[in-house]
Amino acid sequence: MALIVVALGVTSCSRQAAGENPITLPAPSSTSQAPSTTTTSEGTVPQAASPVEPVLEVVGDNFQQPIWVGARPSDGVVLVGEQTGLIRELETASVVLDLSGKVLPGSERGLLGIAFLETRMFVNYTDENGDTVIAEYPDRDASADQERILVRIDQPASNHNGGGIEIGPDGLLWVGMGDGGRSDDVFRNGQDPTSVLGAMLRFDVSTPGLAVAAGGYSGGLQEIWAIGLRNPWRFTFDDGLLIVADVGQNRIEEVSIVASTETDLNFGWPLLEGSDCFDSCETDGLVLPALEYDHGEGCSITGGVVYRGSAIPDLVGSYLYSDYCAGWIRAAQLGPDGTLTDDRELFAGVGRVTSFGRDAMGEVLITDHGGSVFRLGARSNS
Repeated sequence: MALIVVALGVTSCSRQAAGENPITLPAPSSTSQAPSTTTTSEGTVPQAASPVEPVLEVVGDNFQQPIWVGARPSDGVVLVGEQTGLIRELETASVVLDLSGKVLPGSERGLLGIAFLETRMFVNYTDENGDTVIAEYPDRDASADQERILVRIDQPASNHNGGGIEIGPDGLLWVGMGDGGRSDDVFRNGQDPTSVLGAMLRFDVSTPGLAVAAGGYSGGLQEIWAIGLRNPWRFTFDDGLLIVADVGQNRIEEVSIVASTETDLNFGWPLLEGSDCFDSCETDGLVLPALEYDHGEGCSITGGVVYRGSAIPDLVGSYLYSDYCAGWIRAAQLGPDGTLTDDRELFAGVGRVTSFGRDAMGEVLITDHGGSVFRLGARSNS
């Protein structure tokens, strides 16, 4: 396993070819451990804090287009989802589930997301027709013929299939759907509460093999919780907040944060791209981004997770995210009111980042589409 030292601090955005090792940057100055003490004749005297270097450790390699990583709740084993349809154990690379015969991979299609509820595993993939399938399997010793299809959604184009799928704090299955693809919301789904495309969906999956619409958007389909999304590739929950990273079109990438208990939300696409005018300049009643950046800094946001690990105390409460094109990883401090502040770059040149996840200890894992899996950790300089 390779150990790659990278730094907290602001650097220019850069992109590195897939398969190359991320570059080494100077050690950070802002991250530290708790100070040690020394006992003298005058009593206990605090010593200077021992600095900690954030590092990315390569903990897996040679995966085929990894797009998801996380711990299986029933036993803590870390799994990696490959876009081509395989779900593997990180440590052994052994196959947990082979969906390659069901999945149509390529570009924005394939196996796209995984979620767990107790000993049940839910997957989001595009089938051989290019349509979205949400299916259920046992979380281990599963085979493709044990599939229970819960939801099937027709897709009019090959792109903007979303991919994010999570169990929310309400115990419901949340699914982020793109607007149907092509460009400019050509299918006019973004502002249509009667279309499941361009929307955040919710399902009650408390009964195995069954998904009951549980969204409750007023005047819309019962599975819709919110509208106005373009392509929410990744979203996450933290302390009752929903954090959605929505991929922009030509100019703006954005992160929006709302309470997961709110209702009738509209994230704005295609009226707005980020906070800028697109079809309209009217912002009344729309959720505006908590964070955005333009295409001078990247081209396709990869939403992440809020850091709640113990390896890097200075990062606790920071939302970690990346950009597929630029290859950096950034952190922004999450406030209890859903604001993001102190946005800064942690790492440059990591690769084509596709997802963030957590191991059983809550430490962050990251996938690079080129084949690697990283663990975020720390190394003391003392």
